[in-house]
Amino acid sequence: MHPQQNLRDLLLVAVASGFIDEALRAQAEEAGVRELIFKADEVDVFCVVVQRLLIRGESEPTEQ
Repeated sequence: MHPQQNLRDLLLVAVASGFIDEALRAQAEEAGVRELIFKADEVDVFCVVVQRLLIRGESEPTEQ
């Protein structure tokens, strides 16, 4: 790790929730969350998000 790189920037964090509103989106962005996943989505949606995080090491926020 580069001395000036924040450990939080290296973590691939996704949050699953049954209720995603603008407040949660803002808090997640502030906390460095890379993906918000609507908990009611099917398992295949969750797997796609995890695969995207692992392969690219980054992702664009989704509108789930």
